[in-house]
Amino acid sequence: MLTKQEESIFRSKLGLTIMKYFGISFAIALASGVATTLLLTCFIRENGISGETVELLSYMVTIAVLFVVFLKLFHKKIRYIHTLEHGIEIIEGGGLEYPIPVEGDDELTALAIQLNDMRRTLQKQINERETAIRENHEMVTAISHDIRTPLTSVICYLDLIRDGKVKSPEEEAVYINNALEKACQIKNLTTALFSHSVAENEEVMFHYELIDGNELLAQVLSESVFLLEEKGLTVQVKDSIAEGFAINVDIQQFRRVFDNLCSNALKYADPRRPISFDVMLEPDTLRIIQTNQVRKNSGGESFGIGLKTCEKIAERHEGTFKSWIEKGEFVAIWTLPLY
Repeated sequence: MLTKQEESIFRSKLGLTIMKYFGISFAIALASGVATTLLLTCFIRENGISGETVELLSYMVTIAVLFVVFLKLFHKKIRYIHTLEHGIEIIEGGGLEYPIPVEGDDELTALAIQLNDMRRTLQKQINERETAIRENHEMVTAISHDIRTPLTSVICYLDLIRDGKVKSPEEEAVYINNALEKACQIKNLTTALFSHSVAENEEVMFHYELIDGNELLAQVLSESVFLLEEKGLTVQVKDSIAEGFAINVDIQQFRRVFDNLCSNALKYADPRRPISFDVMLEPDTLRIIQTNQVRKNSGGESFGIGLKTCEKIAERHEGTFKSWIEKGEFVAIWTLPLY
């Protein structure tokens, strides 16, 4: 991307080039006109050529030479303009991989650089869109599979109860409880899918508020700690923030990120190891780190829709969210800009 200073430099260089070419052409044309006048003057007496005719011929020669010499000098620029035109036609036809040649250091050079920037931006947007479509397709496929499994179990339990194949009221109660558990699992899956679609859809407005970061974090962290400890997990919170700060967030979506992190921990965290939340301030950035050991043979959904939702929410807050598993430890890092 060109700066205004660079654009100004390129623009002035093109103007100077045109003036230089015109000056050279004019000097050559003027010399040709003078030479023509001198040559024709020699033949005035012998051939009876009038002074007006000599003057007219001199003007014609001067103009013709000026035009020809200027075009000859400017031919390289004209050829480069045709090159740019050809490149634009290729890009219009969908050939975004075609790099437009960058030559010289004038305004045409600036145009070529800007066209290449535009081409790369369009290519990046198309690639991101294709990636998003592919990821959504994979996610829908995974969700369909994970919904089908508990749904099949629910249908089987209900069929057994309807057909009177249960042996006792106790067994019937077990089937009902199992069916209810599977139904709740389906509900959680559909809720996660809806949350993801809301976060991803730019047309769904977020309601941003400039809010005291310490107050919001203290409230959300205490709720998360209570939820996890109620399920028998140990939680460690390290808050390194000793000063006030403000963040511009949609409070509901902010809470959803913590809800998804807690939900992920409940499904996969090793209950023998603590779950940690580290909160810190960096220059112009709030950083939240959540880690936990992953228990072996952990079940549940494996497509990570909750974490994908966190990524989308962070992006719409002009922040980042990254998560990974390394040596059996889950790590999530969430950053938000300060205001």
